[in-house]
Amino acid sequence: MTPEHVGWGAGKADLADRPNLLRAVLGAPARTLVTRRSHVVLEANLDDATGEIVGGAIESLLAEGALDAWAAPVTMKKGRPGIVLGVLCPASAAEAMAAVVLRETTTIGVRFTEWDRLERPRRTVEVETAYGKIPLKVAEGPFGPPQIKPEYDACAAAARAHGVPVRVVITAALAAFRG
Repeated sequence: MTPEHVGWGAGKADLADRPNLLRAVLGAPARTLVTRRSHVVLEANLDDATGEIVGGAIESLLAEGALDAWAAPVTMKKGRPGIVLGVLCPASAAEAMAAVVLRETTTIGVRFTEWDRLERPRRTVEVETAYGKIPLKVAEGPFGPPQIKPEYDACAAAARAHGVPVRVVITAALAAFRG
């Protein structure tokens, strides 16, 4: 909390083992970087979907606004191999993402779990390189040195256009940023 007011008072009783004093502090909740119940993780167990169906569902989820989507192998009841499809999305998009899971997969149900999330403040910058303009994500804040990452798709497109490996474009973008 951030203290806003402090008050002191003395009682009328005379206590033999301690002073009869009280201090009260009035304050506002401390500012936090954690966003409460801002995100939802959706999960669906799949024991009858092919890898192609799961991959297509992940593509659809990401295209429709999921922050992340993944598949993890699991052993299900009766020893059957299966997949847990997971989706991270803003809480406001949870029902829409669940509808995508139900539409695109063989599941008959989707679990919702609300999560708090602590994020680094981030911004996007664009740098000029010999391969064209490349956007970079810069994540900063009180968590150590900034994390800088060129956008892979832009680097891959520039690499194809110039006939160079993607790592060359990534290196050039980082060098231009540090400039």
